[in-house]
This record gives sequence, structure tokens and C-alpha cells, in this order.
Amino acid sequence: MYTNQSVYIPKAIGAKEYAYDEEINIPYRQQMEDFYFIKDNILEDGSQSILFGIMDGHGGQTVAKFVSTNFPKVFLQLHKQKQRPFDKLLQDTFEKVNELVKQECNSNEMGSTASIGFMRLEGAKRVLYFANVGDSRAFLFGDQVVPLTTDHKPNKQGEKARIQKHQGTVLMDRLNGILAISRAFGDHSFTQYGLTCTPDQVRVELRLSHKWVVVASDGLWDVVNEQELLQFIRYKESADEVTKFLQKLAQKRQSKDNVSILCLKIQI
Repeated sequence: MYTNQSVYIPKAIGAKEYAYDEEINIPYRQQMEDFYFIKDNILEDGSQSILFGIMDGHGGQTVAKFVSTNFPKVFLQLHKQKQRPFDKLLQDTFEKVNELVKQECNSNEMGSTASIGFMRLEGAKRVLYFANVGDSRAFLFGDQVVPLTTDHKPNKQGEKARIQKHQGTVLMDRLNGILAISRAFGDHSFTQYGLTCTPDQVRVELRLSHKWVVVASDGLWDVVNEQELLQFIRYKESADEVTKFLQKLAQKRQSKDNVSILCLKIQI
């Protein structure tokens, strides 16, 4: 029997603290297809670095699980092989991991979203990089809400144009009438029709007003919006409080999907 995970680390290097909480949501979902990773002090270079992310699988859990295991390894390997800007490193890691997915997983009809963050000190500034494919979302919370991800839906103007350029179609807001997202790891039978694993990215220089980074699968965002979330967590003290509160809220509002929530408390 699957057991939901709950993790709370009250003292970390790349953040003040972090927490993770998940719910499979039986009877709506019989299998957990959400996975996560968090690698504190990943670079071990004094920059107080931390790499973290949530993946939401579809068509099965294989691709999401593979990405959660291998993304940090490839990120570190590529960094050691050749120094490059961290936004370029993230993009290169997405591409390399997707190549490995194609080689190692039965991924023609199976894939995963990914929302992945990397935070480190750059001189006197703490900088957050974020990259995503699909519709898992992340937000930066403080006095206001800062979106860190972009939903990749086939019916969005830029996504639809790319799909049509590759002779794909958008039917019922889905790629070829089947796939509900237009960027993902895996789903390799759709790449000829415009599916890509190239992520959208943002870079944010963090300020004292920034308090939380929250990353979650769409099981949360289906029932909670980011402005509500800002009000709910404004006065929370620990990352563990945040994840557990949001998980209870998702269940109260009857989310019908796997719900995975990762929260980091920022240190400046």
C-alpha cells in the first residue's frame, strides 16, 4: 500500500527551512504520479545553493519518477563539465534529461510536467532561477505574489502556433485532441507535432520582503488560486505549517488529483 510522504527540515543551507507534503487522493486516484526532489547545498561551493522541483506524471508514473531521480544528477554533472550561466544550465539539463527519458523509459505515450527552482548567493544577492514545462505551478510570496511558472496549454497563442507549424492540431484544447499540455518530459510520440521540453524560465533577485516559494502540482491549483494562498500563508511561521495547511485545504475543497506541495522559507 502506498504511504503519503511528509517531510520537514527546519534548518537548511540554501533556504531557512523547507517542507513537502503529498496526498494520493484515493478513491479519485489509484496511483501516485507526483514526485519531487530537493537537494540542499548541491554545488558545495559556499554559495548556499539549493535545487528543488515537483513533477506530475501522466500516462503513468515512470517518467516523473525518472526525472525526479536523475535531474539533480545531470544538473551537477553538466555544471562540473562546463561552467555556464545558470539559466543555460537549467535548459541544458532539461534537454539532456529528456534525451535520457527517451532512451530509458517507455515514453512515447507517457510524460511529466516539471517545475524546478535553483537558488544561490551571487555576490551579496540571493538569486532564484525557475524553469518549467507543463502546468505544475510555482509562486514567490511576500507582500505580493510573483508567478515563477507559465502554464503550457495547447490552446495558448504561442503554443498553438508552434503545434500548427509542426502539422499538429489543437482539438478540445488538447494537442491532437489527446494531450492536455504542450510542453513536457517524455510524450515522445507528440514531439513531431510540436511538443517540446524547452522550459520557460525566470530569474528573480530576492529581497527582504520575499518569504516563501511554493511549488505544487495542479491538484492544489485546481482548487486554490495564488491570491487566496497569499492571504492564507501571510502569517504562517514554518514551511511545515504552510504545506500541511494547504494540503488540508485541497482536501476540504475536494481536489480529485494527486496533490504535492513543496514550500521553502527564504533566507536573504
